[in-house]
Amino acid sequence: MKKIKTLVVDDERFNRDMIIHMVEKLKLNFEVIGQAESIDQARELIKHLRPQVVFLDVRMPGGSGFDLMDSISHVDMEVVFVTGYDSYAIKAFEHNALDYVLKPIQEDKFFRTLLKVKERIEDKIYRRSEMNGDMNDSAFKTALMNKIAIHEGKMVKLLSVDDLIFVLAKEGYTEFVAKPGGRHLSSKQLSDFEYIFSKQPFMIRINKSTYVNANEIRSYSKGMVCDVTLSDGSVFEISRRKKASVLEVLKKIM
Repeated sequence: MKKIKTLVVDDERFNRDMIIHMVEKLKLNFEVIGQAESIDQARELIKHLRPQVVFLDVRMPGGSGFDLMDSISHVDMEVVFVTGYDSYAIKAFEHNALDYVLKPIQEDKFFRTLLKVKERIEDKIYRRSEMNGDMNDSAFKTALMNKIAIHEGKMVKLLSVDDLIFVLAKEGYTEFVAKPGGRHLSSKQLSDFEYIFSKQPFMIRINKSTYVNANEIRSYSKGMVCDVTLSDGSVFEISRRKKASVLEVLKKIM
């Protein structure tokens, strides 16, 4: 993949230099194509450079980072706020920011932020290529739909959906448990994987936060509270709303 075009927007030169240093040091295929010290300057650079991600301060000359986002809401790009104020986080996510980083920047947290940006942009490119008909071979597309890419450090692991035991939504990330004894974390939300699971009839949603592989179910309980026990010993409760549809699937399997 081509380098991810990056714009850094902060009114203080020291902060811009720090972000650029981090981006270059962590070597995750980002390229800083410009920097701005005001909202007006940032707006012009976004118009002409078309960055894929903007690292943006909140308090800026000529308006706030939120004012900038409101004025360029039509532009397809990711925004990560980098600020010394923790009081704007909720507002940032209401403006669909991808992440919120507090100054002084911690390298390990910033690394995870870059991974999150990288995953989001790679997904966009994949979906765009699919819509444009760049992947016409149905067998190839089917094979891709059976794989889930998990970014771990500087490696990307491809998990086979067939090997999954369960998938669990956590606060801010998704946990995958697969055979044999593998536990993997993704910064993406569970909803980002629902399209893939919808193509695999054995992946069933048993409650708001959990998908299980029906082939890995070893038993289920009867009664008002219905639990499923999986091959690794994990036990999950089926929600009341999902109970009827899940039991129907289980009866067909068992």
